Amino acid sequence: MGVDSLGLGHDNDMMEPQLSFEGPNKPIKICGGGNFTALLQEDGSLYLAGDVPLERSSSDDNWIQVRGLFKDVSCGWSHVVAITSEDIVVSGGVGEKGELGQLDTRHSLSLQPIWTLQNPREAQVFACFYNTYVLDDGKLYGCGSNSKSQLKESKSRAICSLTIVSAGPVSHACVGKNFVCFVEKGQARVMGTMAQYEAELRNIMSENTNFEFNSMWTSIVVLLHQKFYFYGQASQKQDVVAVHSFNEPATAWSTGSEHGMVCIDKREVYCWGWGEHGNCGSIATSRAINGVNDKSNVNSEVNSVYKVTASDSIVYACFGGCATSWICTATSESETCK
Repeated sequence: MGVDSLGLGHDNDMMEPQLSFEGPNKPIKICGGGNFTALLQEDGSLYLAGDVPLERSSSDDNWIQVRGLFKDVSCGWSHVVAITSEDIVVSGGVGEKGELGQLDTRHSLSLQPIWTLQNPREAQVFACFYNTYVLDDGKLYGCGSNSKSQLKESKSRAICSLTIVSAGPVSHACVGKNFVCFVEKGQARVMGTMAQYEAELRNIMSENTNFEFNSMWTSIVVLLHQKFYFYGQASQKQDVVAVHSFNEPATAWSTGSEHGMVCIDKREVYCWGWGEHGNCGSIATSRAINGVNDKSNVNSEVNSVYKVTASDSIVYACFGGCATSWICTATSESETCK
């Protein structure tokens, strides 16, 4: 990648899990921007690694802590959006298409307030490439690029402050490149480049409430009754999980830029899709030296990348970033991310 978005102190792409972050507080969300990663802990601490689009307090640490405490975070290509412990939505970084939501401001070296939450308990933030979305009080707001009608039906180059996308009630959302998918009044809605899949998504979701969905840059993945469904582009095997069967239940799953991850029975993690940077792990024919990516698994089948061996350890979460994969493990004494 050329930058240390893995927080390892070097810029090698890795195809075998490396210990990146360890501490007494559990990481609860990890997301990736173009060349950086954000990690949020359960105590509200927020850390960034890589080509951080904000002012750095130090050039020595692999992970830089952001001042303050936070409840949620998401990353676009070059910007960060977060919810503070005071229930304020803040943004920072680079936003050439209005994704900062700071009116005429296109570059912000620090996180600046853009929204005060009406219903903090249910609020979330989402971002991808050149868009920011805020789910607050059952309503979905957004800003940034509207070139594919991902914010409003009438196309425009940029919307520079948060505007209403859906008056709701909205209960779930996921965001990809130039599209947003959300559940409005119990029905799937899709705006932007993936709008042609709205009817299919409505069919699968309409009679079921126990579903989860996530997005890659150019696709939507649904987990329903322990089966995966895929909608969108699949030129890099992003869809192979839809025809794969697991012997045990999925206990955590996520999607990255163009790959997916799933943890089975809290013990074993699989990746699939576009693994150009080693993010889908090594395979039997890999000749990785010290775990460095040898590009032997660029288009990955559903591939086992990590398995817990200690009896007192579990995988409690996994997160897909921008061509990065994150596995969070816990024991009775500590939490780690790889």
